[in-house]
Amino acid sequence: MHISVSSMLYRLAVALVCGGLLGYEREWREHAAGLRTHTLVAVGACLIMITSAYGLADVLSFNNVAFDPSRIAAQIVSGIGFLGAGVIIFRKDRVTGLTTAASVWVSAGVGMAAGGGLFLLAVIATAAILLVQTVIRSFEVRHFSRYQEAVITFLMSHDPENLAAVQRVVAGSASAASSVEVEYGKGDRPDRVRVFLSKLAVKERDELMKRVSELDGVLSVRCRLR
Repeated sequence: MHISVSSMLYRLAVALVCGGLLGYEREWREHAAGLRTHTLVAVGACLIMITSAYGLADVLSFNNVAFDPSRIAAQIVSGIGFLGAGVIIFRKDRVTGLTTAASVWVSAGVGMAAGGGLFLLAVIATAAILLVQTVIRSFEVRHFSRYQEAVITFLMSHDPENLAAVQRVVAGSASAASSVEVEYGKGDRPDRVRVFLSKLAVKERDELMKRVSELDGVLSVRCRLR
């Protein structure tokens, strides 16, 4: 059992592109595991699949040697769970990160399919996963979810007092805020404040945006669902 260099490169390329597409969707929604994580997981799973199926083929030349190429690959399924567990966060009575953890896990499956030469399966699976993460997710949020994960971005004039006022409002209103990031503008550029909300009720989120927009120095308020 041997595989050409061009075939190996082709499989790795398919895994890289498919994993990159899955990671881009998570990166766009600003999740912990994004573009690089998903791409590396897919490529790594593909690499292990190729190594498992072809890298040990030389041992078959020995007598009384049984070779099962699925044994090494099977460890990907269980081993990737440790990586996925790192993005799951339990905060009070809410659990976040499960979808991203599942995305990382299934990204490994896409890489395994590419590594096994099942290119059509890898592409179809990537399309199906993106469908779940976008179209079906929008349906779920609209009809079944009372809470929504979101990122609220505030653009404001560069003034420490205004920034402190925004932080006080966020601290007092967004009990589900998982983190707050501040990007200070250079020169005439405004400061950018991003508040990551962990399944805050829609009504509370809208109230937070309204209160912040009324503060001095706030130039714009934008919300994006995660």
